[in-house]
This record gives sequence, C-alpha cells and structure tokens, in this order.
Amino acid sequence: MRANAIAEGILLGEQRGEALALQRLLNKRLGPLPAEVAAQISAAGPEQIEAWLDLVLDAADLAAIFPPKQH
Repeated sequence: MRANAIAEGILLGEQRGEALALQRLLNKRLGPLPAEVAAQISAAGPEQIEAWLDLVLDAADLAAIFPPKQH
C-alpha cells in the first residue's frame, strides 16, 4: 500500500513539474498567460501536457496551442 502511495506521489510530482515547465516556456515565448490557459494547464492530464509541450517551440501564438473556445 505504501509503495503505491509513493509511486502515485512521484507521478503527480512529475506531472506538476511538466505543467510548470510548459507554463514557463509559454510565458517566455509568447508572453503572459491568460487565466483560462493557466487553468487548462493545471487541470490537464500528462498526455495533454506532453502534447502541448510538443507544440510550444513551433507555435506562432497561444491560439496555435489553445484554440479559442466556441460559445
């Protein structure tokens, strides 16, 4: 049981680190993040964060990574 908790903690730490790295890269390349983008990143799973990380270096703007939501 304890090993599972440790493994889960490690995975959550890695995910949080990737989310922070993504936010830092986006801020550096494209400027301050809107609150809704920061919230999307915080709520995303590891697969989505990795997909966004793959797009960061080639994106011309935030809309290329986070398309505006249609109402």
